[in-house]
Amino acid sequence: EREIVEDELKTHRDHLEELIAEGTRELEIKSQEVEANEQKLRSITMSIQDAIIMMDHHREILFWNPAAERIFGYNAREVLGKDFLAYIVPPGAYHEFMNTFSKIKSSGGDESYGKIVEVECRRKNGDTFPAELMASEVGIQGKANSIAVLRDISEKKDEEMEKRILLRAVEQSNVGIQIADTLGVIQYVNPKFTEITGYNREEVIGKKTNILKSNFNPEEDYK
Repeated sequence: EREIVEDELKTHRDHLEELIAEGTRELEIKSQEVEANEQKLRSITMSIQDAIIMMDHHREILFWNPAAERIFGYNAREVLGKDFLAYIVPPGAYHEFMNTFSKIKSSGGDESYGKIVEVECRRKNGDTFPAELMASEVGIQGKANSIAVLRDISEKKDEEMEKRILLRAVEQSNVGIQIADTLGVIQYVNPKFTEITGYNREEVIGKKTNILKSNFNPEEDYK
């Protein structure tokens, strides 16, 4: 009878060891999957060109990617655990920034939620620059955290300014100017063009340049 009991105990022990081993294997697989996903996320956040900043409900910075280091001039060691407003927002603009940030990150019914908005930011050297901000709220271990994605649009703004200056110069030019595509279809004419030719813009935009054809110039001039 003792041998029977021992055999039953051994059977139960072996079964329990199998369950433990199987559970351990499943945990290892899940751990590997989690690690792989974390590695993918790290690779994305490390290589992306936009600043990605995560902060807790006290506004203390929890994550600061390499693009944030490049854009703002602070390395991660300088800012982790610090109030993010003090490092990215110009003095005096805190209230306006936080008001905008709160509206776009929270799904409280505000029409601004989820939108990309333009804000003013500050670099480590004190220079300010325009940026596009996208924000969201995520729950981690039962705590609310905020994520801000910021894109430096300084170059974009400079290009827009150059285009406006160029357009103003063309519009105010004393020379008639027309711009056509590679097929000879007119895309733009300036005010002086309409004054010289007598055509208004609506009459020539979308038409071939040979609309201006006369018998005094060769055919090649209109191609």
